Amino acid sequence: RNRGGGGGGSDWDRGSQMPRENRGRGGGGGRGDGGANDWQRGRAPPPPRPVAGRGGRGGRGGRGGRHNQNDPFPDDDFDPLVRNANRWVPSKDNSVMAKVEKQVKGLLNKITKEKFDRLAGQLCDIQIKSYDMLTLMIRLVYEKAIGEPTFSDMYANLCYQLSQRVKKSPFIQVIQSDEDPMAEPGAEYNYDEGGSASFRWSNDVSTSDAEILGPFESEDQCIDVALGNDDTDPTQRGEMELTLHRLLIKRGNFIKIMRSGDGQFYMVCFPLSQAEECG
Repeated sequence: RNRGGGGGGSDWDRGSQMPRENRGRGGGGGRGDGGANDWQRGRAPPPPRPVAGRGGRGGRGGRGGRHNQNDPFPDDDFDPLVRNANRWVPSKDNSVMAKVEKQVKGLLNKITKEKFDRLAGQLCDIQIKSYDMLTLMIRLVYEKAIGEPTFSDMYANLCYQLSQRVKKSPFIQVIQSDEDPMAEPGAEYNYDEGGSASFRWSNDVSTSDAEILGPFESEDQCIDVALGNDDTDPTQRGEMELTLHRLLIKRGNFIKIMRSGDGQFYMVCFPLSQAEECG
């Protein structure tokens, strides 16, 4: 009966139904379930069982999946945003100094030896209207020159051209001096030996002196009187309109030469040590 030799343990005969305990080999319900799966050939397979703790891809969902559909939505009845008068707004510096700084920086960033003549001319054409503006321009040019020592000759030429324009500014006064620039402060100087002239500059020279000396026919006459020993009595200026003509430092004296509308010269003189006090 059992040609395969089952040891006689099975009473199955050919043509009869296969015993239940031996059906697992041909079934499709998983090899190790020990016959727990009752699926039979020709029937639809059972649905897959979900794995606990992992879930399918569709089961992950988004974070919003935790929202309970029964929870009420927040109240939509709220006031719209209103622009406050005290709100923060970005501010922009539109002052004259800010505009000049931006203009000077832009030209300095573009300047090269090939473009020097054109850009240096544009820098010199900037109207310097105050001492603070002049200080700003000096600082910007100095910082640029220090940062690019390879082009020091170009920046030196630029400084020279700017100095020639600054001489014409009404608030900058150049003072010609016979002092020795190499001498120590307070050292005696022999003026009879002569030497090269040195220069100072000032942005705080008063032209509103109440007492003046003059009139004189020339500025040389003003200098002679200032250096002479004769005691010339000053006169009251009154409402006379005078413009500053020349500033000198000679033999320790500060000489301020002014000129009237009719071409005559007037002068104010005082010791150099009193320059800050006398203006």
